[in-house]
Amino acid sequence: MKESTFNEALQFLKSEGEMGTLIKSKDWSDTSMGPAQNWSVSLKTCLNIILNSKSPMILTWGEDLICFYNDVFRQSLGTTGKHPSNLGMPAAEFWSEIWDDFGPELLNLKHGGEATWKSNQLMPIERNGTLEDAYWSYGFSPVRDVDNDIAGILIIMNETTTSVLANRALVASEERFRKIAEGNSMMIAMADKTKNAVYFNQAWSNFSGKSTRELQNLGWIELVHPSQKEQALKDYLRHMELNDHWESELKMLDKNGQYRWIATYFMPKLSDDKTFESAVSSSLDIHDKKLFSDELEKKVELRTQELKETNLKLEKSNEELQSFAYISSHDLQEPLRKIRTFTSQIVLEDFDNLSEKSKTRINRLEASAQRMQTLINDLLAYSRTNDSDRTLENFDFKLIFNEINNDLKEELNMVDGQLVLNASTEVSVIPFQFKQVLYNLISNAIKFRDHSRKLIVAFSASKVPGASIENNKIDPNKSYTVIRIKDNGIGFNQSSGEKIFDVFKRLHTRKEFEGTGIGLSIVKKIIENHNGFIEAKSESNEGAEFIIYLPYAS
Repeated sequence: MKESTFNEALQFLKSEGEMGTLIKSKDWSDTSMGPAQNWSVSLKTCLNIILNSKSPMILTWGEDLICFYNDVFRQSLGTTGKHPSNLGMPAAEFWSEIWDDFGPELLNLKHGGEATWKSNQLMPIERNGTLEDAYWSYGFSPVRDVDNDIAGILIIMNETTTSVLANRALVASEERFRKIAEGNSMMIAMADKTKNAVYFNQAWSNFSGKSTRELQNLGWIELVHPSQKEQALKDYLRHMELNDHWESELKMLDKNGQYRWIATYFMPKLSDDKTFESAVSSSLDIHDKKLFSDELEKKVELRTQELKETNLKLEKSNEELQSFAYISSHDLQEPLRKIRTFTSQIVLEDFDNLSEKSKTRINRLEASAQRMQTLINDLLAYSRTNDSDRTLENFDFKLIFNEINNDLKEELNMVDGQLVLNASTEVSVIPFQFKQVLYNLISNAIKFRDHSRKLIVAFSASKVPGASIENNKIDPNKSYTVIRIKDNGIGFNQSSGEKIFDVFKRLHTRKEFEGTGIGLSIVKKIIENHNGFIEAKSESNEGAEFIIYLPYAS
């Protein structure tokens, strides 16, 4: 036959799919089907239908039930297996692994039986190098020729393995859920697609005194207190419509006819297309806890009111303290200035005319007045160091050190002292307060210096992770600026390390060293105002070291 005539004879196979191409290219002359161009109109029509169908189809034809299939069914045959040799193969060989079960159905229809449909049938299939268990929903329909004889069988065959296994897993999951729910003291319920409750566990029966069947017929909403019922139902339906979880606290009727507070949590379950499929709720009796909470809330409100009144008293006390500070800075210092003025006049004008005893008394009076002036100034500085002054600024520690070193140049020269900076980093401080800290610590070093050697005060500032600092006051998740100030003075006994920061605490007598005992208390208060802390280390005659920990500048 000419090639053009042959192509025209195969027009019924016009298809862009794989199977149309394979059928067209296969040499059918050696099979019981004979050459394709000689096939009957009925066969050609059926092949045209299945090759262009979007459903998985198989066609068996003739006495041998020769098999044809389309591209959609071909996908179920796997990447390796009987395809493409299955094409044109008798049905007994096509389904050799299940022919004992599958064959009789085909042959029955071939010999005049009725069309059939079966769902989710286990029919193993050889594919991908192994025999796999697979599930299928399939139907057989007879194909008759022009003489009304059954010439073939049309098979629609959908693989349902995935859905069958998923459904089994779902059933198993629900069974596990019910077993867990029945053994749980928490009240658990389930709603279906209609949002109606279809399951209550035993805990619900124990609470309500009703059987699970009664609860399903009644519905959970009927247990809700009449004053809450309408709003509760609206909230439930609205959250389920939005596929959103819902938490509630409702008064519900128990088996004794009493309403108790029940906390309930509803969680919707969505299908693959994100539509509502079901919901599970868990409920807990919180009645006693709720009553306790309400009583506690009343006590908290009462305590809050008491705290407000206490705060008002504290504010008044602070105002009085500020008034005291004003009096200290003005009224107390005014007579003190007069005492020092008149004392100075006596020294300048009549000192030579005084007896030695009177001169001694005048000197002691002048020294006492000076100590009183220093004490008032220190008290004022201590009282003014508070949280209201918290305006932090970021500086390189070196800048502050240089400023302090320049300010104290004369005092250091007078005692042959030297300040040394070994390391610097950024600090976040309240400038004028932090300078006061350094002034006081340097003043302390000068006061308690060892006169037999040159005074050296060494400074260093570095950033370190909190986790590396051995101190229970440190937050290990933060970074800190650690500032060390170490002198080579007379030092102190380490057992007094904490006491030296107490107000008016002195480790030496006034005859040995002058001072009010407030300087280091001011230092500690300022550091705490920076959300930091300070510690002191020393041994007698080995100098003193003060270590400051401040949150690192952010």
